[in-house]
Amino acid sequence: MNMLSLKIIRGYDYMKAKRFVEDELYGVKILGTKLTCLLPPTAGRQISLLDKVDTSMPNGSKQEKYVEKKDLIEKRLKEEISIHQDVLDLMTDEEMVIFEEEYINQITGFEIEEKYKWSTLKVNHIKKSFIIKFALARGQDIEK
Repeated sequence: MNMLSLKIIRGYDYMKAKRFVEDELYGVKILGTKLTCLLPPTAGRQISLLDKVDTSMPNGSKQEKYVEKKDLIEKRLKEEISIHQDVLDLMTDEEMVIFEEEYINQITGFEIEEKYKWSTLKVNHIKKSFIIKFALARGQDIEK
């Protein structure tokens, strides 16, 4: 499916669609934030081999807990995304970039512009197309 044209986008209530999509993807955004904010223990300090393989600690090392927590968050994020996979399959590659960067990686529009060398107008157009298509695919009546 192609990206929606500006003419088609103008026929819909973008703000109503945006509120709906934000509510639908709330779980993805929260898990993306948790994953983004999760820092490994002793970040910036070298870990000795003994720390990595030390099994004498009853509850595991800090590194093991970090890996377990990261794996758990990634698993829950994949489960949450799979709920919306039917709708995400309708998106173009550029719309998927917006979804991944904004909802999972927590990157702003300006950072997307810089990273992909896109103009502000292009980012806004892709974002609006994604929001409208997502809401329509979920059966929302968002016509003006």
